[in-house]
Amino acid sequence: MTDLKQLRSVMVEANGMLPFEVYKELYHLAAQGSGGTIVEIGTAHGAGTIALCLGALSAGKEPQVFTVDRFEGRYSSRTAYGGVVDNLEIVRTNFRSAGVDRHVQIFAGSSSDFAAQQSLERIDVLVLDADGRIDRDLINFADSLSNDAAIVIDDYDSRAHFSSRADGSTYIDLKHVITKLLLDKYASAGLVDITRICHSTAFCRKKAGSHWDKRQMADLALECYRELVFTDFDRNTIAKWLRQRAKSNIPAWLLRRIRDYRTARMKPVPL
Repeated sequence: MTDLKQLRSVMVEANGMLPFEVYKELYHLAAQGSGGTIVEIGTAHGAGTIALCLGALSAGKEPQVFTVDRFEGRYSSRTAYGGVVDNLEIVRTNFRSAGVDRHVQIFAGSSSDFAAQQSLERIDVLVLDADGRIDRDLINFADSLSNDAAIVIDDYDSRAHFSSRADGSTYIDLKHVITKLLLDKYASAGLVDITRICHSTAFCRKKAGSHWDKRQMADLALECYRELVFTDFDRNTIAKWLRQRAKSNIPAWLLRRIRDYRTARMKPVPL
């Protein structure tokens, strides 16, 4: 069994971007589940995949995990590590290092292509941590989700963000906003139960006895996307982004001078 200290170490090695408590929840989710098939949309560098695999293995189960990521794209954080081939090599290395590679199948492409090419009869755990379009993935996998499927959805909060690409250009990130709108709408419609929230990750279950009508789900999603016409921004978010942008344009030598100056001012003056 992997202890929490080992799990934390593995998450760091796999460039895990989520709070450790979320990976711990994923680990326990897989350990306490009945086994079966796990589908993850949004591989990144595999930290979540590894947590799920190790959790299942700790309980004596043989997990079958499919993890899906485009590993490229205009708004993808993976582009900072190279192209698709580069990212795939990083992910495969992380899986081998964690000893879970034989349990995982990697699909480099869109979730829609994966859904069209893989006819999965049953999905027991579905993890969504990609581009915020959770309606697309829930609709694509609606027919495969088991009656009591666990559904994990990251970026569940209402914060809008400014983000920057590797080339320095800026964009507005509404992924968290649309994720919360969509999940709340589906919960209100009686499709899912939100059982707990860990930081900004929602742990859910497919609602017992619910009927997932894809046409209805698409109509509900359209209502959510229409709400994005006007979106609130927190002043602190804007101020934080401006500070980061200003800092990124300051030469390294000047940052060192500022740091040394502040350090010197904090030293006590001898009497």
